[in-house]
Amino acid sequence: PHGSDCYGLHYNSTDTSTSPVIAENTMVPDRAETLERISRIKRKIDSDSDGSLSAQEIAETSIVLTALDKNKDGMLTPDETHGGR
Repeated sequence: PHGSDCYGLHYNSTDTSTSPVIAENTMVPDRAETLERISRIKRKIDSDSDGSLSAQEIAETSIVLTALDKNKDGMLTPDETHGGR
């Protein structure tokens, strides 16, 4: 069986090494792209758009993240987190 993470890195679960294999035609995002993706997710969690995360917003994080998971596979992929406020 194989698995993958949201960056297109594919793992062979029968392989005892921890080295990922980058799938063909898959680009691993650079640092700036990753930081922008995190920023978009934070903006979704920041429901009052004040730039800070309150205790209430943090408590509701799983609700927001679940709503972003459009295909309900338990993973947030870049296509599910593009856009934002």
